[in-house]
Amino acid sequence: MKLLPIALFAALGAAGCVDVNRTLIKTEESVIASTPKTVVSSRFTADTRLDGTILKVLVTPQCADVEQQTVERTDHYEKTLKSDDVAWNTALSIVGAGPMIGGTAMLADVPNVHDSNMNGRLYNEAGKEVAIGVGTMLLGLGLACALPPLANGIRATGSSEEKSMATRLGPTLKERVACPASLPLPPYAVVARFTNGQTVGLGSAQANDELHVDLRAALGPSILGMSPAPTSVAIWINEKFQTEIPTTGLLDAAKTARDEADEAAWVQAEPSACRLTQSSCGKVQGYLSKFPNGLHAEEARKLLAPRTNVVAADPDDAKLDAAADAAAAAYDKAETQALEKLDKEVKKVCEAACDKGCGKDKKCRDLCILQVCP
Repeated sequence: MKLLPIALFAALGAAGCVDVNRTLIKTEESVIASTPKTVVSSRFTADTRLDGTILKVLVTPQCADVEQQTVERTDHYEKTLKSDDVAWNTALSIVGAGPMIGGTAMLADVPNVHDSNMNGRLYNEAGKEVAIGVGTMLLGLGLACALPPLANGIRATGSSEEKSMATRLGPTLKERVACPASLPLPPYAVVARFTNGQTVGLGSAQANDELHVDLRAALGPSILGMSPAPTSVAIWINEKFQTEIPTTGLLDAAKTARDEADEAAWVQAEPSACRLTQSSCGKVQGYLSKFPNGLHAEEARKLLAPRTNVVAADPDDAKLDAAADAAAAAYDKAETQALEKLDKEVKKVCEAACDKGCGKDKKCRDLCILQVCP
């Protein structure tokens, strides 16, 4: 009987214990120390000029002296309980009030309870011990219900604060100062933008190191694919407009390069072999797929057209044709593999340049690879 109030007290006490939340009210910052520091500024100067079809870009970075501050930060919190916990603690207090009042009244009335002694003047079957036991149990139950809400209310009263130290860059002390040699300088993304919104990455310019870009190769395919052809293209560096370049000369150079590639591809297609036998027209078909509107497209279609009145081929000729086709397929495969390997090596070198220019700045590296190493 005596263990029951203790068990109830422990169980209800554990159930009534809740987590106290903290709500950030305000943050106070106090500068306790400051020192000057030289950092790379977002400002820079760039010299962009066109030499034939070669774009030459020289970026000169600018640095600035700023105040590096040591800051003491104090966060002020207000202690609160969740709405569900408030409702639960309120209900627990109400439930505990009844047993607590009843138990207190019963214990207070113990002196008026007669003993259970049958030989006494007044006989009470229950006696004082039963009254004390029941009163104690009720009082313990009431306290077990009422004390956790009281404790939680005390825990959730008031506020708390946390202090921490941090460094930050404060106001600029001086603009346009020389960048020290020990300061790592970021690369600068050079991008071409057409009036239709299309952009083409031209490379990553290293600070104080002139970048050369052959615009005929870099922009030629894009210009040839636009109708009507653009009359100019804008050059941007790190999202800042620099200059506008006319595309007339680039368009002429791109057409010349395209026609040269067209002629070279037609020679490699070996049309003379295709004229002799239909089985030797694989390369001609490849030429037509690559240059559907090429200089020799019409001739290629005539060679690929179905033929009539064809003299039966000599078996030896058929073997020679098969050997020629196999050799051509092997050549095409080797050429494709070599081009793929070259593309991988170029991209690897480009990514290494971004790594070197950006150091540990992942955002700078990702932007450089995206714009410079497509």
